[in-house]
Amino acid sequence: MALFPRSKLKHPDEEVRLAALRKLSDPARIVEVACKDVSPKVRLEAVRMLTDPADLAAVVRNGEGEEARIAAVGRIQDQNLLARILLERKNNAVMKAAFENLTDPDVLKEIAEDDRYNIATRRIAIENFADQSFLEEVAENVTTPGVKEAALKRLAGESASGPPKASPQASPPEPGHIEKILERYGTERIVEAIGKFRGSEKAIRSLGLIAGKGTEESGRALHFLEKALQHSNPRIRICALEELAGALPGDRLEAILEKLLQDPDSAVREVANRILTG
Repeated sequence: MALFPRSKLKHPDEEVRLAALRKLSDPARIVEVACKDVSPKVRLEAVRMLTDPADLAAVVRNGEGEEARIAAVGRIQDQNLLARILLERKNNAVMKAAFENLTDPDVLKEIAEDDRYNIATRRIAIENFADQSFLEEVAENVTTPGVKEAALKRLAGESASGPPKASPQASPPEPGHIEKILERYGTERIVEAIGKFRGSEKAIRSLGLIAGKGTEESGRALHFLEKALQHSNPRIRICALEELAGALPGDRLEAILEKLLQDPDSAVREVANRILTG
């Protein structure tokens, strides 16, 4: 097997290192680049090439660049693995990125109950959890002030008048009904709720509709769509790309398309090429 010589991976020119990286087929070597290369651009490209959750988790644990660690977390969908990352890592940015993909209510409940996690992590888990009986149990029995306060605050929000907060278990809104939902609940709240379901094609289509409106909240919808380009499911990446094609300015879209021409999935590459040349 002819791999690029290791010396090319140590070349002072990052473009030479990028070319060498793209020739690699050994995940362990790619993980090493993602963790150790001096260039953020090279580290991020290495993360993009990884697909195995265990390899991505290795970058989160051992990476020297925060941007690569955050990007790696953003590509992990395994809920139990995300929970382990939250237990092992105390970095706030990594923690926030992990929670963006952590939507399983059972896993969130376990984190909230487990005192091995720090208070900040348990509080966020409670804020993302919507089972009222569990919140009542925490408020009644937990003595840790920050955790108890988070449960009481969430309970107050659940019982207050007005529309309820979206649950991680709720299904994303149908695109055909999005206008009425936005009018009723407010765009900001709906974008954040739908963003938790970016593994769903319906959610991606709804985010695309919001992104195309050109409102203040469209930027947040674009953020979630761009994160969906790193999803492990090629179909989700294609959906996100199709929605971004109708919402992003040409120069920004072109940069994304150029990167996706190197996507490991041929269907994604085909769609990217069609949009770029069409």
